[in-house]
Amino acid sequence: MKKTKVKFNSKKPRKKVKKIIIVGITILTFFTSLVFSLISNILSENMDVISATLVVVTIILIGIMFDMLGVAVATADETPFHSMASSKVRGSKESLFIIRRAGIFSTIFNDVIGDVAGIVSGAATAGIVAKLILTYNVNGLVASIILSSMVAALTVGGKAIAKTIAMNNSNEIVYKIGYTFSSKGKN
Repeated sequence: MKKTKVKFNSKKPRKKVKKIIIVGITILTFFTSLVFSLISNILSENMDVISATLVVVTIILIGIMFDMLGVAVATADETPFHSMASSKVRGSKESLFIIRRAGIFSTIFNDVIGDVAGIVSGAATAGIVAKLILTYNVNGLVASIILSSMVAALTVGGKAIAKTIAMNNSNEIVYKIGYTFSSKGKN
């Protein structure tokens, strides 16, 4: 049997990622995690179990939403935005800017915000378990297993739905991001 050498061409020429961008993303991740953790800890310490649970659900939803944005940016096609930009449609230039830097934007949306939200929601869930043990004297092992499983299921299921929506509506989602970032003075 003769081995056939297969060569795949990439969609776009690869640009070398500057080390400063990686360092910047790492620092952004640290501070994003710090803010999420502080907010969730402050809120969950001063709240009852139901309110703390709502905070965790909110953090999960933030993670799902930003994961959807990251997938949309990674799968969007810049072609329709060229004609929009030539017609001076508000948000089209910003959308092109985002699509051309899809790697950076999807990393920020998916990894920095989306993944940090997942990690923080897990940590906040541990705080809820501790509160359940102290307040209601529940079995910590059982509460931990059930709540962490529920958080994982909500996160993964939500992200699966969001990714499908993002892939099917990527250009519309990216346009909404671009429109949001565009200056308010244009039509």
